Amino acid sequence: MSGAAADQQMTAEVQVVFKTNLPEDFQVPDVQINISASSTAKELTQIVKQMLSEEGKVEEDVLKGKKFNFMIENVFVTGTVQELIDKQGKGGEETIEVYYTFALDKPKPSKSIPQDEWICTVKSLSHILNEKAKTYIVGFFNGDLKVFDKGTHAELYSVKQLHQDNIIEDALFLKNDVLDKKLIVTAGAKPTAELKISELSHSMVGGAKAYQFQTIAQSKDELNGSESFGCLSNNPLNNQFICSSGPIIHQEDGAGVHEQGILIWKLDQNILKKDALPQKLGAPTKRVRTDAVQEISPHAKIHCSGGISSLKWSGPGKIFAGCNDHSLKLVNVERQQIEEILFTQHKVPTALDASKETSLISGHEDGIVRLWDVRSGSSSNYKSQFDSHSKWISQVRFNPTVDNIFLSASYDGTVKLWDLRNAETPLATLKKKEGGESYKVFAVEWNGPSQIVSGGSDSQVSVHTIGKEE
Repeated sequence: MSGAAADQQMTAEVQVVFKTNLPEDFQVPDVQINISASSTAKELTQIVKQMLSEEGKVEEDVLKGKKFNFMIENVFVTGTVQELIDKQGKGGEETIEVYYTFALDKPKPSKSIPQDEWICTVKSLSHILNEKAKTYIVGFFNGDLKVFDKGTHAELYSVKQLHQDNIIEDALFLKNDVLDKKLIVTAGAKPTAELKISELSHSMVGGAKAYQFQTIAQSKDELNGSESFGCLSNNPLNNQFICSSGPIIHQEDGAGVHEQGILIWKLDQNILKKDALPQKLGAPTKRVRTDAVQEISPHAKIHCSGGISSLKWSGPGKIFAGCNDHSLKLVNVERQQIEEILFTQHKVPTALDASKETSLISGHEDGIVRLWDVRSGSSSNYKSQFDSHSKWISQVRFNPTVDNIFLSASYDGTVKLWDLRNAETPLATLKKKEGGESYKVFAVEWNGPSQIVSGGSDSQVSVHTIGKEE
């Protein structure tokens, strides 16, 4: 901007009216006022606080500690008001509606738990009727798995070599309504790839919880070892169905050929074996018994060429598949076939998450996160990109209860907090540590709406909290 243009903006005014869905005490009068066109979010905050102070409904001490975000047509004000309305092509005589809401508190580190091994996955207990902070699991590069308390973050249970000398590629931790059990599904990498389903339960001993862990089912031997299992995702409306990447065997020239595809698994009574014995109670680090588990086959197999790098089950009938051939595919679960290829021109989509069957975010190997409107499944519904990471995106996660908020984790060693309406700047950047050797974040998870759990090659379970601890 030239000096003359800057001077002109400093003296120009725009007519605005402030709108909000906040509680009544934080609503300013619905009147048109003139403000400086050069106003930033800081000046807008001062104006709103002055108007609220004049209304007298909020105590000054409460008002003083509040921070606000401002939007025009659902786009954050990150510079001046004039810059945004120019970008949106609004006329100078038009009254501008400025929407405001509370700004999120910056996530603060609340716990760091040293481990002996790199962390590859973190998952909190998932159930459609429970959105508070929960018990969570952590999977490691050496095949170990640990269970942590939601409040104290104390280690509740440790399973040595759940996947013997092998990376736990991915995991799910869910409450299964059909079996009325808490199930942990883990996927192992080659050369001894297998998918395991285990039950976590507890009993009361001397007034305290004593946890038990039992592997109750695993993929059939004929499937194991040929292709890694991974990319686990569950049906959001029916938690007895999950999907994974894994081997599909077909006949070619009289021989069985293994290729990677999408496997649908059904977690019902068929995964239970009547003579299965629970792991003996005692020291929580004893190896899990696997001599009496049920061998299971996929409920359905869906061919998906190109190699699978990420999966997201979105709604009851569709799965999105990110593939190593740089494509994003929409899979029709009922028809068990690829319904549409959304794009092929971007870098490999290494991470996916969806919200309310309308929005999909894809993280890519070039460090960019992209937002898609998938209501029609058309590639023309590309909305925006979030370009702040410098390396491979390992995971993306929508907040389970707060609209528009998501996390991205990267091999650049950071976790970033975003609002969909502000693609220019992350709300916060969570750094594992300053300086030192290079490291990567492999896993990040929301544990309830305000707790963030992450881990990677620094061998630390890191917990950040937004606002007060739950």
